[in-house]
Amino acid sequence: MSRNLLLLINNYHQDVAVACVETEQINKLLDFTFTPANFCIAHELVKGYRITNNCKEILVEAQQQKLKPFCFLINKN
Repeated sequence: MSRNLLLLINNYHQDVAVACVETEQINKLLDFTFTPANFCIAHELVKGYRITNNCKEILVEAQQQKLKPFCFLINKN
């Protein structure tokens, strides 16, 4: 998965190799955290008057470029 990361490093004189290692560790952490199962746990789908926690429905709607009318993805956090 490709993503853009902005790292703000407190130590100005830090070695480039150390920064690369930290970036790899952050990428591994994000890959572990951002899974479809965790996405489904953190969201629910509202379709008209019905609220669903069905993982398959949530993932199908989340992949759409534009949600259908009266269809909302709500973050539970």
